[in-house]
This record gives sequence, structure tokens and C-alpha cells, in this order.
Amino acid sequence: MAPSNTPRVSTGWLVSVTLLALILGTLSYYTIQRADGKSGVQSYSQLTPPHANLLADQPQGILVPATGAGAAQPADGVPHVVILFDYQDATSALVAGMFSDALNALSARDEIVLEYRAITLNDRGRVDGASQRAAVAAACADTQDALAAYHYQVFAAQSGSGFTDEQLRSQFAKDAGLRGAALDSMQRCYDLRLTEVFVQQVDAAATSYLSEHNTRSIPAFFVNDTALDWQYLPLTAGIVSESTLRNAITTLVGR
Repeated sequence: MAPSNTPRVSTGWLVSVTLLALILGTLSYYTIQRADGKSGVQSYSQLTPPHANLLADQPQGILVPATGAGAAQPADGVPHVVILFDYQDATSALVAGMFSDALNALSARDEIVLEYRAITLNDRGRVDGASQRAAVAAACADTQDALAAYHYQVFAAQSGSGFTDEQLRSQFAKDAGLRGAALDSMQRCYDLRLTEVFVQQVDAAATSYLSEHNTRSIPAFFVNDTALDWQYLPLTAGIVSESTLRNAITTLVGR
């Protein structure tokens, strides 16, 4: 009988390859440029920010506890205020300045649960664009309990020309109060893009959320899944007062 020409594959080899594929599938890869000019591929596990909203099938956004030590999920019975924005969007930056004081004050007294959901619309499909890098950096700042302060720094410095890596990993982080080991950890997180998958999941979920609620523009405010018409709220010296925002939220939730 003539020998078969069909190549034989070791079952043990197939099992080994399958196991290796499963292991590698749980890691993200980055090309690291060394000081000697040589590059190599290293693998690092992805991080989920400590205050991520994980109630749904995939991450929705990041909750913003005023003290940096709040619960990891929305509290029952407290209005849940969600803000969807793009770090490169000029209107998002303007609105952040208008609402920050009132939002922070209500959050500090546990009158609301505040959540940020970053969208990377202005990257227009660019890989590692400024919107995504800013969102990755902000999520890394959350690992050091500095999201609220970092978020403010990004919007305060917005110029319409994107953000440099030096701004995102150093300037904004230092201006947000990070020093020493906390700064080092945040920078390593950013340099290795350890929150990149989380940011991509949030972007996808936020985009779907806007579509489901028939909303086509950002920034967008929602209270308990109902849109808040923020653009019609009266301003005092260019900002929305705490009492104005409280009344709008109370009216929206029927209290």
C-alpha cells in the first residue's frame, strides 16, 4: 500500500498551539522603542479603572466620586447624571467649564452620582488619535483617584490642535496633583495604553447609547436615562449655578 502524502500533525502540537493562542488572546501587544534604537514586542494585561461603571454587559463609563474613594457603582435612589463628551470637542470643553462647579458640589454631598463617558468621534477613525489618547490617559488617572482633576485639566488646555503625549502623560497629570509613585504609575499606564480596550468599549457603548436615545450631538447630559436640555439652563457669570442644576435634575426625576 502506497504511503499517504497527507501531512501528519501531532495532536500534542495542536493542543499546545491552541493553549498558546488562548493565552495570547488575553493580552495586548505594544511595540516598545528602546533607548538603543531597537524595538521589541512586549505584552501587558489591560486595566479596568477602579471606578468603572460595570453594571451592563460592557463598561459604560467612569463614575466620579468626589473624594476619589466612592462606591464602584451608582447608588440606589440617587439621580444618576451621565455626561457624554469628546475631549477634542470644543463645545464639550465649554460646557465642562459651565457645569464643573455645580456638578462637583452636588456630587460632593452625594446628591447625584456623576459619570463620564468619553467618545472618540473627533479622531475620525485615526488609530491612537488625540480623543482616544486623552480618554486613555483620563482612565489611567482614575487608577490614581485623580479622574475629576485630570478631566478638568484636559478641557482647560484644549486648543483645537489635539494633545501631545507630553501634555497627557506629564503636564496634565502634574497639574491634577499627581506626584511620585502615583505619577509614575499613571505614566506607565498611559505609555503602555493599559486602559485602551476599556476606552474602546466605552466609546462603542456610548455611541450606541446616543443612538438608542435619538441624540445626535455631544456633549449630552442624561439623568436616570432621560435627556437633560442643558443648553436652556440660565447662566450666572457664564456658569450654571448649583441651585439651577439641582432644580433641573429634581424636575427631571419628578421630585
